[in-house]
Amino acid sequence: MTAILTLLLLQRSKIDLSSMEGEIAQGKFAMTTSVLVHLHGKLVYEKYFGTGRASLLNDTRSVTKTVTSLIAGIAGQKSKSRIESVVVRNVLGAQKKDSAWDGTTLKDLMTMSSPLAADDSDSESPGNEDRMHEKDNWLPWILQLPTKSNVERSRDGQYPFCYATVNAVLAGQVVQKLVGQKLDKYIRAELFGPLGIKKAAFQYSKSGEVMSGGGLRLTSRDLAKLGQLILNKGSFAGKQIVPPEWIEAMTTAHRADTVMPGVDYGYFLWKIDFGGAQGQNVAWCMLGNGGNLVAVLPKRDAVVTITRVDYNSASTPAETMDIMGRLILPQLK
Repeated sequence: MTAILTLLLLQRSKIDLSSMEGEIAQGKFAMTTSVLVHLHGKLVYEKYFGTGRASLLNDTRSVTKTVTSLIAGIAGQKSKSRIESVVVRNVLGAQKKDSAWDGTTLKDLMTMSSPLAADDSDSESPGNEDRMHEKDNWLPWILQLPTKSNVERSRDGQYPFCYATVNAVLAGQVVQKLVGQKLDKYIRAELFGPLGIKKAAFQYSKSGEVMSGGGLRLTSRDLAKLGQLILNKGSFAGKQIVPPEWIEAMTTAHRADTVMPGVDYGYFLWKIDFGGAQGQNVAWCMLGNGGNLVAVLPKRDAVVTITRVDYNSASTPAETMDIMGRLILPQLK
């Protein structure tokens, strides 16, 4: 009886992504490097394409912003504090008087609702990410950025959503200051250690500041572990790593209809509904330039990881959504 049940479970876990493989082989989804699918906690599909391989430390750009919100939750638990309510000025100070900073919290940063005049979609924005990378010292430059003095806060006290990597960098600096330890070391010890992530390559400023807004390189399997951690409400391999209430906060739509109707934002996480009955294809997503995606689907009990290196292409995000929505989701039966 046990053997029969095992066989049935294995058969149910198999998924057929031959159509996706065929389209990738035909060059439809340029520079796709890996696709992994975890279903009910099991790896049911793993395929590498082009330059991809299991040992490759992928540059998934902004996908790893989510690491910053995860480590903030761990730091808050250890300090027994409501870390999302920490006021940025009280932790880091501000090198100029600006009332816009008054009351700005870590939550404002994690929901892309800070007062900073920063917009990664606008190359002329004072706080555009590319301008930051030109600087030797990121934090002083960020704290000197102009603020949205002419923009009113919404009823919940936050500024309107505006996607900017400097918010995540600043959030990392806040967490680092609170824990009193270099952020990369803290992440390795408190998050990567329990997850069994042994290989990781952090990005730094010229002065050694840890890049907490993306650029952290991980293998595809280790990226999937981050998704599985969120799916399991902060638990991994039987151990509670991140408080479940923090995962709940991360996967709450704090900012609705962000870039288009129905696309919401949590704590450095995108909420995207791929359609289907009863919200079965609602996913909390880690997204990054190049077409990178780690999608957590609670009602499917699934995590889908897609890595690509088609950077700075206007069509790439839609292509990845096509892979996910048209080719993968119908197979998760």
